[in-house]
Amino acid sequence: GAFSMVGLVFFPDRAAGFRELHRVLRPGRRAVVSSVASFEGPFGEVLEGIHANLPTLRFAGGQTPPLGTPEEFTAEMSSAGFREVVIHTITYREVTPTLDEFWARTQRSAAPVALLRRRLGEERWQDVANSVLEHLRQTVGEGPLEEITTHYLGVGTK
Repeated sequence: GAFSMVGLVFFPDRAAGFRELHRVLRPGRRAVVSSVASFEGPFGEVLEGIHANLPTLRFAGGQTPPLGTPEEFTAEMSSAGFREVVIHTITYREVTPTLDEFWARTQRSAAPVALLRRRLGEERWQDVANSVLEHLRQTVGEGPLEEITTHYLGVGTK
């Protein structure tokens, strides 16, 4: 099998990524691709806070994320040659005791945030981060913070 866990959503040419995933599989084997179905709750507020500072940024401001609907996901996998495509919905719940812990983890491990931080550089990022943290204090409070995240797992056969 082959896997892409919340990776293809970052490809500049996602169709090429799906085609390559299909190409490397042996006939009859499966690929599993994941995406985030929605950006709501505390992480959605992170994206809103970033969007307030960087309004031209993709995937913020209430936009649907890439592969954010089962129909889009199925169409893209099928177009790459996958058959028997099934999209599974997975919901995950996590509670973080404090806002500071949530924000530290988000900056470190949430791919869109970590990539943006690297792209902006530390000096510019600190301005954005301070603004986002203030936005989070106003919208989600100091904690505990509950996140309920829905992901899609697309499974297709070569």
